[in-house]
Parts: sequence; structure tokens; C-alpha cells
Amino acid sequence: MSLQMMLRFLFTRKDRVILLFLTLLMVLSGLLEVFGLGMLFPYVQILQDPTRISDSRYISAVYEWFGFASHRSFLIAMSMALLVTFLVKGVVTLWVANFQLRFVNAKLADLGSTLLSRYLHQPYAFFLSTNTSALIGNLTTSITQLCQGVIQSALLLASEATVTAGVVAFLIYLKPVFSLSAILFLAGLSVLFRRLIRVRVGRYAQANEHHWKAMLRCVNEGLSSAKEVQVLGCQRYFVDAYSVEAKSFGWANRHNGVLAQLPRVALEAAAVAGIVIFGLFAILAGGFGKGVFAVLAAFAIATIRIVPSTNRMLQAWNGISFYRPSIEIIAAGLSEGINDGASQVGEQTAPNALGLRLREELTVSIKSFGYPTNPHFGLVDIDLTIRRGQTVGLIGPSGSGKTTLVDLILGLFPEFDGSITVDGHDIRENLAGWRQQIGYIPQNIYLRDDTIEIGRAHV
Repeated sequence: MSLQMMLRFLFTRKDRVILLFLTLLMVLSGLLEVFGLGMLFPYVQILQDPTRISDSRYISAVYEWFGFASHRSFLIAMSMALLVTFLVKGVVTLWVANFQLRFVNAKLADLGSTLLSRYLHQPYAFFLSTNTSALIGNLTTSITQLCQGVIQSALLLASEATVTAGVVAFLIYLKPVFSLSAILFLAGLSVLFRRLIRVRVGRYAQANEHHWKAMLRCVNEGLSSAKEVQVLGCQRYFVDAYSVEAKSFGWANRHNGVLAQLPRVALEAAAVAGIVIFGLFAILAGGFGKGVFAVLAAFAIATIRIVPSTNRMLQAWNGISFYRPSIEIIAAGLSEGINDGASQVGEQTAPNALGLRLREELTVSIKSFGYPTNPHFGLVDIDLTIRRGQTVGLIGPSGSGKTTLVDLILGLFPEFDGSITVDGHDIRENLAGWRQQIGYIPQNIYLRDDTIEIGRAHV
């Protein structure tokens, strides 16, 4: 499945509109970040030498427009404006972060509900060939990995990239040659680290997905068969199997965590080295000139902002790579049975159920049936008529097909050669209506872990 097709399954038209709006909000947040940083540079210059107000055309115009009586009053006003700017920027940043998290968590709930609906409306044969633990893992782990590990990381990557691009543009405007050299060095270092760890991150991602699903399978199999486990005394087998998978899962997570920290350490060291080199050049040139201190202060503040942003971008990229398998898993689950009319049988309306009410007789005529997972085992030449009010028992040795025949009457396997009719109407034409007329007590009783009232509503 192509990436474009997977994105179509994952995001609705409404989601794409919200993502576009989020992009605009991130651009606004980035502009505020650059504006705040841009105010710091002249502020430090004027704080160092108030007579430099006249050196800047824009600051001088503001000074004259508001008619400040002294440099001191202008510095006080500028200090307050700087404080307000950063407060507004902080509020906007928090609001954008809240909007992002609300979208991600709403998407988690929506995808989980949709995927569960897809699974529950699959034909019964689907569950015979699919491990239930894998489905549980998809609905819990893979959904979380997709929303928080991929979608949230992608939004964080876009947000940090927008801010970093603005700050970088400001630094290039301030000192083109030095800024370009430093930025190219940091970018080259980031690309180098990305290329060095990309293959390993992908390998750890596959191991993480595999071993987590295996842990769930061990837990599900051990707890679901608690009676048999105790009778046979095979507790140690399930504990050991779980332990092996848990250790392998921890190994993959540990190595991925170390790799995620590596770029931060290197980038911080490189950034500090850049500031030190800048300072050494200034000293060798004869000391700090009139504007060097302000430039150095601006670079120090920008570095404090850029290095964490770059690190977060690399971590977000690693997160997307690490949890990328979840994209294919969830997209494949959402595409299951989307064009299969049989999978939508549960959605048929109740009024059709009246058409299949048993008034005279149920007629079963099965020429042949084989399980999709094992076509060599099934039923052949079954003819049975049950009149209304009759009590019928199916007797036979284990494996003779009693449960299979009941499953066919329940409509769990619509694909067979023959017919099952209620007063002449084939039940496959209205399976939902037929099932609403059936009282069914299964071999293995299922009880919900809830109140009796909710249990009755479930039935």
C-alpha cells in the first residue's frame, strides 16, 4: 500500500483541514519567536549604550513617534514591551501545544473506534485465521504508537522546524558569514548523525513491534487458559516465554534511547564550540567592539533556542522512523473489509428482522462446506428440517461437525454450497434479521466484567 493511500485511510477531509490550520498556527508561533529574539539584539545594544537609539532607523522612529523625554523612559518602555512579547509568545505556544495534543488524542480515540468496528464487522472466518493477541496489540499499542509516536512527532517536527528556520534567518541577517558557517556545520553534523543511526533505528523499531506483540500474546494465552495451565503445571513455560520477549523488548528500547540522546550531546558541544570560537576571534581582533557584545549575546540566546529545537527535531524524526511500522499496521486494519458487503452485516437495520421470523420450518440443505483455513475438514450432504416447536439434539463424537453445523445455521459461514432457509427464505439474504430471532448459549460462556444491568444490555 502506497504512503498516499495509507494517509487517505488515516486522515479524513476534516482532519486535513485541521492540520492546515495547525500549520498556520505554527507559522504564527514561529514569527513570534523570531520577533522576540529580534527585539533582544537592539535591546542589549541600547542597554549597553543608550546613545545608539539614533543608529537604528526603526527604533529612532518609534522613539520620536511616542515622544519619549529621555533614554531612560524609552528603555523602561522597551523592557516592558519585551516582557509582554515573550508573555504573549508563551501563551500562544502553550495554546498551540494544547491544540496539537487535543487533535492527537482525539485522533487516537477516533482511529481506535473505527479499527475496532472494522474488526468486529469482519466475517467469523477472519478470527479463525488471525491471532487475537495481534488484534489487541493493534488496538492498544500500535494505535498509541501511530498517534503519539508518529503523528505527534510529525507535528513537533514541523513546529520546531518553523521556529528554527525563523531564528536561523535572523542570525544570517545579523552576521551572514559566521551564521552560515555555523549553520552549515550543525546541519552537516545533524545529517551525519541521521545517516549513521537510521539503519539501526529501523532495526530496533521492527524488534520493538515484534517483541511487544509477542509479550501480549504470552500474557493473553497464559491468562486465557488459566485452568489448563494449573492442571498441566506449565506456568513456568509462559513465564519464561514472556521473560524472553520482555528482555528483547527492553534491549531494543534501551538502544533506541541511547541513540536518541547522542545527537543532543554532540550538538550542544558543537554549539558551545562555535560561541567560544567567535569569542576568540573577537579577542584576537583586539577586543570586543561596540556591537560585538550584543551580537555575542544574541548568538548565545539563539543557540540556547536552536540546539534544543534541533535535538527535538532529530528525536521526532527518530520517533517517526521507530514507530513507522504502526502506520502500515493501522492503515491495513482500516482497509480490512471496506468493500466487503459481508463484513457490514451487523449494520443492517432491525425492521428487516421481521421478514425472517420462524413460522413453520427451518430447512438445512448443505451439499458441501469446508473451513477457509482448512478446506479438507467440513460437512458433506447434510439435509435437515426442523419444524416450529420441535426440540432437536445433535449427537455425535468429538469432531463430527456438530458445532460446525450450528455455526452454519447461525450464519457465521455464509460461503457454502447449499442453502439454509426459514419458511423458504435464505438466511444469507438477511443475516442480521435472522440472528435477532436466535437465542444462543455457547459452549464457552462469556461474561463481561461489569454489572448485571450492563451485561443484559450487551446481550
